[in-house]
Amino acid sequence: MNALPYLAVGPWLTDFQCALTVRAALDHLAGLRRTLPLVHLYADLFPGAWAASTASLAVAPDRLWSAAEWELLTRIDTALFPLDLVALDGIDCRPETIPILPLTLEWHDQPTDRHRPGWQLLWLLAAAATLPGTTLTHPGVLHRLERIVSPDYSHALPADLWETACRHAGGITARIPRAFDLILSRTGNPWLDREDEGDCAAGWNRADVTTLHAAYQAAQTELTALNELIDWLEAGPTPMLEVLDLWQQTQSYARSPTRPTGP
Repeated sequence: MNALPYLAVGPWLTDFQCALTVRAALDHLAGLRRTLPLVHLYADLFPGAWAASTASLAVAPDRLWSAAEWELLTRIDTALFPLDLVALDGIDCRPETIPILPLTLEWHDQPTDRHRPGWQLLWLLAAAATLPGTTLTHPGVLHRLERIVSPDYSHALPADLWETACRHAGGITARIPRAFDLILSRTGNPWLDREDEGDCAAGWNRADVTTLHAAYQAAQTELTALNELIDWLEAGPTPMLEVLDLWQQTQSYARSPTRPTGP
């Protein structure tokens, strides 16, 4: 760990003068030791702001974070990626890893009929919803879905086969498998997958914060691309019908006795 900038010494000594007994001094030093990782991270990520900061490093008896640490958390939330500051201010102990809230958390928790029609269609094909729970109304779309979707979800296709079919179809259709990944929480991005709610594996260090920042930017880019896909699906019945026809064609191929099954 690199040495902290010399400007950090002043606040440490100023706070230390408040300790009037040996016990109080030891408690104060223990508190400073707990703050050291985040204080170092502050100096590493935002050196200019750290050098100008006069925030205390000491943790008040009724607080979990020092003022300097809270400045860091606020700057991360503003400049790098969102943090649940309300939750961090109200928890009982310091998290060892960075708690994040996936951007799709509320989206995943919504009933199917609360999603946009384009997403409803994809949820059905991904075997993550049932037809009665949707608000789709176009007769041609419903007719095809009734032939495709079964109560036991036996309509599911091998992921690699469906991905290949979408890629060969070209255009915006090639984005559909990634939409499936989002629906099924298998994108590998902690900002998109439902299972990553709460603490992720990222620690309070520059490398992990930088990785989370990059993942957050990538997640925003992916959501933009997928919303464009949904806009296309909802532009009229034709795009939905094309996707359903492609699904049925791929399904027929998957069931074909002559389809290659080996590598």
